Amino acid sequence: MTYKLKEKWIHTLENTAYYASLLDFIEADQWHEALNGTLDFGTGGMRGHLGPGENRINHLTIRKVVFSYAKTLKQNDLIIIGYDTRHFSYEFALDCAKVLIDHGIRVKVFKYPRPTPECSFAIRHFNAQGGIMITASHNPKTDNGIKLYDENGCQFTPDKVLLIQEHFKSITNLFDLEILGNFTHRMDWIDEDFDDIYLMTIQTLTYNPTDAKVSILYSPLQGTGYRIMPRVFDGKNVTLDVLDIQMSQDPNFTNTPCLNPEKRESFEGLLKENENHDLLVVSDPDCDRLGVMVHHQNSYHLLSGNQLGILFLDYIAKFSKKKTIINTIVTTDYTKKLVDHYKLNHIQTLTGFKYIGETIETIDNDDFLFGFEESNGYLFGDFVRDKDAVQAMWVLAEMTQYYKTHNKTLLDALHDLHLQFGPWFDAQISIPMDAHEIEDVMNTLRDQPNIIDYLKDTPLPKENVLKLYFDKGWIVLRPSGTEALCKVYYYAEDKKTLDALILETNHLLQKKDQRHG
Repeated sequence: MTYKLKEKWIHTLENTAYYASLLDFIEADQWHEALNGTLDFGTGGMRGHLGPGENRINHLTIRKVVFSYAKTLKQNDLIIIGYDTRHFSYEFALDCAKVLIDHGIRVKVFKYPRPTPECSFAIRHFNAQGGIMITASHNPKTDNGIKLYDENGCQFTPDKVLLIQEHFKSITNLFDLEILGNFTHRMDWIDEDFDDIYLMTIQTLTYNPTDAKVSILYSPLQGTGYRIMPRVFDGKNVTLDVLDIQMSQDPNFTNTPCLNPEKRESFEGLLKENENHDLLVVSDPDCDRLGVMVHHQNSYHLLSGNQLGILFLDYIAKFSKKKTIINTIVTTDYTKKLVDHYKLNHIQTLTGFKYIGETIETIDNDDFLFGFEESNGYLFGDFVRDKDAVQAMWVLAEMTQYYKTHNKTLLDALHDLHLQFGPWFDAQISIPMDAHEIEDVMNTLRDQPNIIDYLKDTPLPKENVLKLYFDKGWIVLRPSGTEALCKVYYYAEDKKTLDALILETNHLLQKKDQRHG
């Protein structure tokens, strides 16, 4: 059976116009796993390794999602389709468009790779009924994926995912998912002129602009920021230089060893080329997350996602009349000190920007100020409903200009906050585990004291997340939605407590191993 199925995949791919090279993405010893598993569609969309088989990302597994999505739409609905710079992203996007057109659904497709948040913006701008983004974010170059968006430009939340899964699970033979005809002539294209609309809307986000000169060295990490970011600062007294070797569209990310803006390794190219720029900035390949290093006392310092989020919040709360902020249950509790100080409304959601985007829809009177999560995702203007690195870059420059007029760097501003409200410490680790191992860990820890079990103890949607409280800190454990990892988050009011929490995690996991060993 496996041999016949393997031969069918080989024959199918070799007889396609675009996808024969998918066979280059699988090794001989990987065929069994590729053919005997199934990629699932969940709240993070669907991501995985490229290659043949139902347990890989290919044109047929992408079609499985889109055929399922089409079943939930109405005739003449409009769907926006975007894509990043990865292998097959453009081809998958065209495939998605053809499937939808075949079902009587209208589509607008970006003519070139564009940031994920621009896709969200386009959904709202064109009053579309939803959207598709082909991307694997910061995953390795051998991966790709698909995300679905609703009519508000927000990633699908669990209730909408369930509607897709009902149809998704009913599809048992991928080879039946044929597209009858070529519908390219019936696609509407979103060309480069749309960038102007997106950028002009972002440029309305001002809080306390100054004329201080700021210099930035930027890299899109060979992703979708390559066209849009260099145009952000027209006439704003900001010099944006780029790292040329990481500006090309290269699906192999040849000159980019790390694609995650949370990691110092993603700044290696910038650190080699900088000429005392005020800031070094990277965005991930789909340009929804932003990483920042600050020049301070003759060296560069990497800001964590929480540190940059707190700096943003403190800066914009000083000058804005809007009062509602949203962040997630794994984001720093230091937020609460600024909430109290500026008398803000604070809403916390489960992990994932989809919940922040969904919650914005419930806020009255145009009162949304800011949404952020610890993994370098930020949103200022609700004309987008996903994290937006382009918005973050725009506000980052203004904030840096403001502090520069006071002869301060962002590190100085952070130090001032520590003097005013006290310090904080946070960390995050990811532990490789398969689904069964993660479930063992979670079930073991549910018996611990001082714990919130988000499967039962909160009014938030049910999710397999645990939060363990300790004196002066907490630990959160949750399975990753897109990778075989258990993610552990820490918050502490002092370094001693943080070290103790990390030791406590090791102790709890050791007890699990002893119980199940």
